[in-house]
Amino acid sequence: MNSNQADPHVRFDKDQERWVIDTASTFRETAQKILDGHDPSEIALYAYWALATSTAEVLIELSATTNLRTVVLAGGCFQNIILLKESTKELEMAGFRVLCSLEVPPNDGGISLGQVAIAAARLGQTSSPKAIT
Repeated sequence: MNSNQADPHVRFDKDQERWVIDTASTFRETAQKILDGHDPSEIALYAYWALATSTAEVLIELSATTNLRTVVLAGGCFQNIILLKESTKELEMAGFRVLCSLEVPPNDGGISLGQVAIAAARLGQTSSPKAIT
């Protein structure tokens, strides 16, 4: 995908000055595919693809004004391997450097670990906190 092929699921809300991914249209299209009798695995892949390409489109558009070309895919949604792979593929094809968590969970577990690291640093500990077993 490139920024000349605007994703119909992405729009810029000028009133609130923010990018919006319109998931409602994706849900409508997904529901229609169900009603039309498409294979469930194809429907699921379509939904992931729509979200991944929309995410990439927003980042491509933002990059045009910021010149940033490195992104971090984090948060609980990127625990889904299909969404992570599709988003990464779209972004790398657009020339982005994509970073993601490999050893620390991208959700609340990673946030908790970060909070422990900050607390340890503030308390002046020089070594990593030991795991509680």
